[in-house]
Order: sequence, then C-alpha cells, then structure tokens
Amino acid sequence: MTNSFDKVEKFSSSAEALNKKGFAEFLARYSDIPDNVDDLDAEKVEQRFEVFQKVDIVGRELTKVFEQSVKKDLGIEIKIEDGKAESINKYLEDKIFNDVEEYERITAIVERFSTLREKSLAGEAEKNKQIEKFGGEDKLNEYLNNTSLKEKLQRQYLRAKNWFTGENEKIDKDNLRDKLETVDSTKFGFEASKAMLLNELMVIGDLKKELVDGAQRKLEDLLDTATTQTTIKSFEEAEKYFEKMKSVGGSIDQNLLEGMNEKEIQKGIDEGLENAVTGKIKDTLKNHSLGSNTFDKLEKSLSEFTDRSKLGSKENEEVRDFIVKTLEDTLKLAPAEVDADPTKAKAKKILVKTLLVKLQS
Repeated sequence: MTNSFDKVEKFSSSAEALNKKGFAEFLARYSDIPDNVDDLDAEKVEQRFEVFQKVDIVGRELTKVFEQSVKKDLGIEIKIEDGKAESINKYLEDKIFNDVEEYERITAIVERFSTLREKSLAGEAEKNKQIEKFGGEDKLNEYLNNTSLKEKLQRQYLRAKNWFTGENEKIDKDNLRDKLETVDSTKFGFEASKAMLLNELMVIGDLKKELVDGAQRKLEDLLDTATTQTTIKSFEEAEKYFEKMKSVGGSIDQNLLEGMNEKEIQKGIDEGLENAVTGKIKDTLKNHSLGSNTFDKLEKSLSEFTDRSKLGSKENEEVRDFIVKTLEDTLKLAPAEVDADPTKAKAKKILVKTLLVKLQS
C-alpha cells in the first residue's frame, strides 16, 4: 500500500519550483532564503517544500483521527468545522517556519499512526478469522495453551535442528501464537499513537470543549433514558458509557467529566440498578409457575442475578450480599405480592429459602 505521506510533489530544480503557484511566498517566509534565486540551495528548497506540502495531509489526518476516534470510542459525532481545520493547518505551518523539529515530531506520530492503523486492521481481521475457525476465542486460547505429547516431541526435535542450522523453525501452533501476539502488540501501539494524536489535537485545535460537551451530552441522554425506562439494561448502558468516559479521558489526559458530580452520577446509577434488579427478582418470583423441577427452574430464572459479579459500583461479595438480602426481603412480602393463591405463595417462599441456603453454603 502506498503511504499518502509519500505523495508530495518534487521539482528537479529551484527554477522549476518557482513556477509553482505560491512557491515564492513560501520561500519568503524563511529568513535565511537569499533574495537572488540563483543562490538558492536546490536541495534545501526541495526538502523544505516537501515538508510544507505535507501540512495539508497531516492536518487532514489529524482531523480524521479525531472525528473517527470519538465516534468509535465515545459514540458521538463531532465534525471539525472548516475554521478549526484551518487553524490546525496554520499551527502546523507555523511550526515548519519556527520550530521544524516540533513539526517533524507531530508528523512522525501521524505517520506512525497511519502505518499502525493499517497493520492493526489487517491483524484484527486475521485474528477474527482464527477465532471463527476455532469456534470462539475461548476455544482458540484452549488450543494455544494445551500441548500434546506429539507437539512436545516436535519442539524438542526443532530446537535440536535449529541449533545445528541456525534457523528458527517452529511448530504451527507456536507460529500462530507468535502471529497473534504480534497482532495484540500492534493494536497496543496503534491505540497508544492514537492517544498521543488526540492529546496533540487538544492543544493544536483547541478541541477540548467540543469533546467534553459531546461526551457529556450523550451521558446525560443515557441517564435520562435510564431514569425514564427504569430497566436494568438502560442503567447498565449509562454506567458503561460513564466508565468509558473515564477510561478514554484517562488515556488522552482529559477529564471528560469536568464540572459533573461523579459521585452523584454513580449513586444514581447504583440506586437505579438496584431498584431495577429488586423489581425483576420480585416479578420473576411472582410469575414463576410451580410444577415439576420447580426449584431448578426458579434457580435458573434467578441465575442472571445470583451469578453476577458486578452491579453498578458493587463487585463480587458486595453483589452477592445484595442479591441475598433482596431474596431475603421477598420472604417478608405479603402472600398476594408473591402469588394470588396463598398456598402457592407459601410454596414459592419455601423455594426461595432453599435457594438462600444453597447460596450461603
């Protein structure tokens, strides 16, 4: 693939370069360019113009990185206006004439990002093929981590052979493992370079306000939806985005929750989730039909709660304690809240008691 950064116009001489529209003005911005064009160092002119020509490419790439990254990572549409895009280019141009080393540093990050993006996309596609081939990521990892006696013997043979030949031949499984490790390391480098670029843009394009406002608007919309719908799913979506804002903000050294009360947001999410889970457990018990395998069926119906390891800010033991307490509270419900038939209501509470004993054993 041809890198777009290589697509810059070159000239065979300074005279040819001067025929290019705007080139004389370009030269005039350098204090060390002589008035007499015959005294120009053609190589220097060409080098500097090559750098100058990249400004547009670098500026467009920076703009594209920002727009695509915030859409992918934060799910928000932010379009960099022409005025902002122009200010980015002006910033880069100023660096060319006054601090070329700083410009080259930024350009190097952009070029590295562009290269790693292509490699990362190709690597992820290959990894997904392997996952599909093995029927899931867990099965792929199981294949990579388990070694048969035959494979052990093959490794021993190849180690001996490589010692004599100086080669680095490996069994197919090890080659695949190396390839997937390269995919992961490339992705890590890609994400790191992306974070660096977004950091540059916060300074260069003064884009912090757009990013913070856009992310906060989406979080507020998700919180409003959760408050209206009062479902587990809607509160979990709000919490997931809340956590994403913190992680993405951390990676680019920007507080996307600036001005918001994080403790109150988390408290609202926790209370909403707990109320939704409590309501769902009550509904599950009330709608449960008695009959054959009734305990197993109730246990399975409630497993989405009893198997949880996270609920809002609660994790592991805290989640288990909350679920146990919620089930204990159902034992205090009036019979009519459990079943219209008092006998069935009592039977259901017996099932809940049995489940509690099992959970606490």
